[in-house]
Formats: sequence, C-alpha cells, structure tokens
Amino acid sequence: MATPLTTSLLQNTHSQDDMAGGNVQQRGWTPISMTGLDSAVQEPGLPIDNENELLVEDAPREEFGFFHPGRDFESSNVSHKFTQDELEKMKTFEGLDYYKEENTVYKRHIATDKEPASYISKWLMFLVIGTTVGVLAFLLFQSIAFIAKKRKEATLSSINPHSDSTFWEAYFIHVGTGTACAFLSTLLVVFLAPAAAGSGVPDVMGYLNGVLIPSVFNFKTLLVKFTSCILAVGSGLPVGPEGPIIHIGALLGAGLPTGRSRTLGLACENTRLNYWFQKFREPKEHRDFITGGAAAGVSAAFSAPVGGLLFVFEEVASFWEPRLTWMVFFACLMSSFANSFFASAFEAWEFEGGIGYFADKMDIIFPLQADGYRFHILTMIPTVALGLLGGLLGGMFTFLNLKIVRLRLRRITGSRLLRVLEVCIVTAVYLTITYGIAVLTGDCTDVPEHMGCAEGGHESDIVRGELIPEQPACEWIVHQVCKQVEHMPVPNRFSPAATLALSSGEEVVKILFTSPKLAFDIGAAHLGGFLLLYFTLSCWSAGMSISSGLVIPMLITGATMGRLCGVFIEYIASAHWNDPSIFALLGAAAFFAGVSRLTISLAVIMLEISGAVHFLLPIMATVLVAKWVADFATHSLYHALLEVKCVPFLDFLCDIKKMDCFQARDIMVTPVKVVKSRERVGDLVKMLANCTHNGFPVIDDSPEGNNVFKGVILRAQLCALLNLAVTGEAPGSPGSPSMAHDWKEFEASKDSLFFKRCGIPNPSREAQDQYLDLVPHVNTSSFSVSEFFTVNIVRNLFRTMALRHLPVVNSHNQVVGMITRKNLIGHAIEKGMSEAIEVAQ
Repeated sequence: MATPLTTSLLQNTHSQDDMAGGNVQQRGWTPISMTGLDSAVQEPGLPIDNENELLVEDAPREEFGFFHPGRDFESSNVSHKFTQDELEKMKTFEGLDYYKEENTVYKRHIATDKEPASYISKWLMFLVIGTTVGVLAFLLFQSIAFIAKKRKEATLSSINPHSDSTFWEAYFIHVGTGTACAFLSTLLVVFLAPAAAGSGVPDVMGYLNGVLIPSVFNFKTLLVKFTSCILAVGSGLPVGPEGPIIHIGALLGAGLPTGRSRTLGLACENTRLNYWFQKFREPKEHRDFITGGAAAGVSAAFSAPVGGLLFVFEEVASFWEPRLTWMVFFACLMSSFANSFFASAFEAWEFEGGIGYFADKMDIIFPLQADGYRFHILTMIPTVALGLLGGLLGGMFTFLNLKIVRLRLRRITGSRLLRVLEVCIVTAVYLTITYGIAVLTGDCTDVPEHMGCAEGGHESDIVRGELIPEQPACEWIVHQVCKQVEHMPVPNRFSPAATLALSSGEEVVKILFTSPKLAFDIGAAHLGGFLLLYFTLSCWSAGMSISSGLVIPMLITGATMGRLCGVFIEYIASAHWNDPSIFALLGAAAFFAGVSRLTISLAVIMLEISGAVHFLLPIMATVLVAKWVADFATHSLYHALLEVKCVPFLDFLCDIKKMDCFQARDIMVTPVKVVKSRERVGDLVKMLANCTHNGFPVIDDSPEGNNVFKGVILRAQLCALLNLAVTGEAPGSPGSPSMAHDWKEFEASKDSLFFKRCGIPNPSREAQDQYLDLVPHVNTSSFSVSEFFTVNIVRNLFRTMALRHLPVVNSHNQVVGMITRKNLIGHAIEKGMSEAIEVAQ
C-alpha cells in the first residue's frame, strides 16, 4: 500500500516523463487557436475563476446524518464536508482581486503621475465613514427605542388587574402591533432585498476574505437593512440590532468612497473628485474602507471604539496592515462620538436637553451595578464552570441553529409566502407566550424599599399610576398586572416575571446586570423558564427573512444562565463574594464566546459595555474556557453560516494532516484556458462569450518564446480593451498589433463598462480581424508556483498574499495548471489528496 509520500514521488516521476520533449499541449494548457472555439464552450453557471470541475463531478450525493462528523457537528479543526448540490452552488461565487494589476501601462502612469498622494484623503474618507455610521446608528437606535416604548406603554395602559376583560384588549395590542411590525419588516426583505436578511456579518466576512457575494453592498440593501431592522427589533422578537449595524457600516464603507452607484445609476462627474474616487475603487483600498465601516458599526453599536477595532481585526478582516489600524481606530472614534453626541439629548425621540453631556448616557450601555463587590479568588471556580456551561450551550445553540437554517432552506426559502408566514407565526407565538407569562403567573411581590421608587411621589403621579424613579430599576418594573394596596402614594407591587417578559432586550440585559441589593431579586424558576423560552425562540429567529442580529440574544441568554448560576450558589452557600449580577456578566461573556469564538475583542467589548474593568481576569478566563469547549463541538456560528451558504471561505488555519506530503499538482485544475500575448479580437470575444473564467494566464507564443508564462490578464481588462477596439479607439490592421493604451484612457473604458457589468462588445467584421497586443496590460507581478510546491506552502501563499488566481508552472516555466480558492478549501484538499493516493495505488 502506498504512503502519501510515496504517492507524490510516483506522481513527480510521472509528470516529468509526460513533459519530456516539451509537449506542453498535452500537459496542462489549451491555446485558443489550437483547439477551436467550439471546444471552449461551457454551459452557463459553470466554474468561475477556473474552479476544479472534478471537485463537483465526484462529490458524494448521499444525505448526511443528523450528527454526521464534518457537517454541523464538527470540531473547529475538522474540514466541512459539502454535498454535490452545495459544490454546484459554490461554483456560482466569484473571487475578488486584492492588489492592483501591475502592468506596463500602469507603471508608466505611476512614473509620470503628478497628482498628490492619497494618504490625507484616505484619512478624510475614514472620517466621513465613521461619522455617517454613527449618525445612522443614532437614528436606528432611537427609532427602535421609540417603537418598543410605545408598544409597551400601549399594552400596559390597557391592563386593569381588577377587570379580566382588559387582558384581551392588551393582548391584541401587544401581539397585534408586534406582528404587524414583523410583517412589514419581512415584506421589505422578501420582496425588495433578500440580501438584507440576517445580520450580514458572515457576508461581510466572506467579501473581505475575497469572495464576491451578490447584492451584499447594494444601495437597496442598505435602505431595506436599516428599515427592516427597526421594525424587526421593535416588534419584540428575540433579536438585536448590532449585527445589522455592522453590515450597515460595511455598506457605507463600500459605497461612499466609490462615488457611484449601479442601483441609482449615478456616478461622480467632477474630474477632480473622480480622480480620488478612482484611487479609492482599487481593490485593496475598497476592502480597507469596508473594514473601517464594519469596525465603526461595532463601535456605534456598543459604544466600544477599542472593541470595534479588535473585532474586525480578530474576526471580520482577513488581511491587515499596521497603517490600517490607525485609520480604523479613527473611524471607530468618530462613529462612537457622533452616536453619543446626538443620543445625549434624546431618549426614544424625546428631547431631554443637555446635548453634549453624553458621558453618563452612552459611554457604558449595560453598566454592571454590584453593591460594593470585591473580586475574590473563589470566584474563579464558578467562573470556569460558567465557561464550561457557556461553551456547551453555545455549541448547542450553533448546532441547532444550523439545523434550523438547513431546514428553512429546504422547506421555506423557495416560497416568498412561507418566508413571510414564518416570521409572522414565530412573532405571534413568542409574543403570546411572553404575554401569558406576564399576566398568568401571578407572582406579584412588594417593590423593595431600597429601590427608592416610592420617594418623591405626587398626586399627579398617583393618577397616572407611574413610579417616580430614584434608581434606574424603577423604570423597568412592570406593576400594571398586579393589584395594588390602597392608600399608597405610588404602586407598591410588581411582577418579576412580567418585567422580564415585557421589557425590551436592552432593558433585560440591564436588569440582569443589576445586583438584587440595588434592585429586585429574580427567582430561579423565573430565570429557568425565561432561559428556556429565550434560548429556543432566539435560536429559531436567527436566520429568518428579517434584518436582525444575535448579539442581544447572546447577551440575554448568557446573562440569564449566569444569574441562574449565581442564585444556585447563593442557595447552596451564602458567600460574601457571590453576587448574581457578577455571574450574569460572566455568563453573557461565556455564551457569547461559545457562539462566536471571539476572545480578545470579546473581553474588551464586555469591559466597555459594562464598565467592569476590575473583572477583566474572570472575563478572560470564562471566555477562553467557553471557546475551548465549543471548539470541540462545532465551528463558530459565523463561519458555519458561510459553509451553509457554500461560500469558499479560506480561514487562516487548515489542520489537515500530511499536507506537506502532497504537491500543487495534486489539487490544481488542468487543462487551463490561456491566451497568447497577441490575440485576434474575434477570438477573444468568442472566448469571453463561451467561458466564465475571470483570469487567464498569458503565454509568449513567439518563435523564441517557447510558450513560457508571462503573467495573468483579467476578464475585466480584456473587456475594456475590446471596448476600445470596437469603438475604433484602438486602430489596427489584420496581422498587426494594436496600440498600447494610456492608463487613464484604459480606466475610462473600464468605468464605462461599470453599469454594463463588463458586457462583452459586439465588434464589426473588420474589427474582429484586428489583433490586440496584450503585453502592456499583462500583470507581470502575478504569482506562480512550481507544480512540486507542497500543498501547505501553496495554501499559505494564496491565503497570505490574498490571491485570486495562482498559475502552476513546470520546470520550463510553462503553465500546467491553475489553483483558485475553491481548490484550497479543506474539502477539496482532502479529496485531491485521496485521489492522488488512489492513482499511486
């Protein structure tokens, strides 16, 4: 039986025998003129970027079991296994370039360019992006708070605990208004912008990794994302706005610096501004701005500038450089500042004055309120336990959510009606249950005197039935479902269950983060029931056809779990170092880590949203333990959702064993479609019409060239060149090469094709006989690897250098294969390795 190393050695000897005598045509590339155009014809939807077609043909068709390893139940170091249908879907995704193509025309332009550098203008653009994201975040959060507040007020004002008839009136208000908001939210997503569904964070991650995901940065997506999120979160569903804010920030980062919109049909006409916009449209600059926008979204969502920077560094961005750190941090600063500045004067769109005094309103959005608690070493024991529970619960949440998403894709996604009905039914069920908990539990208890809610009451307040808040907790408690003791200045009884069930997500987090010594106690039964309800419904709600995120649900689920742990500790042994609010904070961090697998950024975000700097050590410990535990069960939720969408995401780690024993030739695609340095216009037009590849190796076909590899030319470049040839701006005669174009002329041709999505020109018969000299436009800085490079080195090179195409050459520098990201996903590498072993045997 052959070993992997023996396999590679056998294949190397075989390849050298094949290449003997220089018979390149048989061994890896196919010139257009030698095959004819008919042989190049491919069906629509076939691979993009020269993907591995064998990867699809030989894929297994069997359905995987519920707990099949390598599907949704898989440790973080196990490669995901795709079905044949999923591999077919993966072919529809196109790769993205990261670096500007460096050719002769571009180098000539750089050498003679007298325009100033774009360094300062890039800082200014990050300023604009950060400020805009902050303003939009303010508008979003205020609108959500307004809807939630009005719904809660309308529901509670309709309840009279002395009359049963008012309970039905309040029920229809509570459920009806929430379902109506959810209905409008899903209508916008289903019929106008399906790409706006969900949080959008996985899509941003995929794009920054180098995958073009359709409509993810569309202007229509931005409008629908913003409006749908307001309605979805305001409806009362167990969802949050933080994920959509991150996507909105990335949308602004993708759109503002380009100065044009295909959706609106607009483009900047100012020559001076358009020069800078062209600079910002370069692939690397474009991704930098998207990264900054996403970080600004995190900063505005949590009032956490440092956390926003670390979040995109750790999870969202795939490529980083030191200078980008400063610019992203600047965008986070401006985003948090803009949001806090305007929010300092408003609360749910009610002007409260004091604009500019935002330190006590927005700096810490979920403050930890513990009564003089001091960290004790014994706290580390339940801290580690919470990490274990958070990891287990987070892994379970991820697994169940992925199963629900797959079920939804099979049964619901294909029908617009079913997608709308699902949202409405889930909303009605959840709101019905929460309302039933609020009015039927009968758990009314006295308002604790230490809350100070009864101090300062006036007769007008008694008539309105309102509490006079001396403590923030007084604003949260729900007393309308309880019968009050007569002749008291203010309501004196409330329901803890109703308070949890009818409060908004942000209010619930604040309640759980507040010590019972400063507010009110919540029993284990209430916490357990609420945890079960919220975990189940938030798991189902994630991924529905609405714009929503998971951060608030993760915080609430984890905080409820942690507070429940604190109650049990208090029940077992009343220790002076125990405070349920502390364990609520740690539980929130643990569950968040169990789902997202964030570490450094999560620890910082938890500090910034709670202000509990002195609890950094237990937060770090519980986050790490939760991550370790959850990694044994599933991939992180964001990465797993990319796998469900069949996005060819290349993570920085690939733990496939024995990759160093296999070579590039074991995973490359062959034969490869190549073009010569001089090509006939008609042949190029037919080639582009009959194939979907986006990158073509260029070979030197001169008598002395020996068909050696010269570089890579992109489909977009060929379209622009053909556009110039067809319009008569590239004069030439049959048999003679056309002129080399000026860079500005070439870029103008590319811009003219922006609204046509790189349409293929239809040249006249005379133009078809012209020849194009491609040499000045070939990217001579493109990477290539020898066919004998190990797979591990090839993957590291491709991932580190953000490549889109990687030609494989032989010892004579002749093209023998092509590698793209679809050949480097774990599933493809394992398949190529197994096939290499079979061939050797």
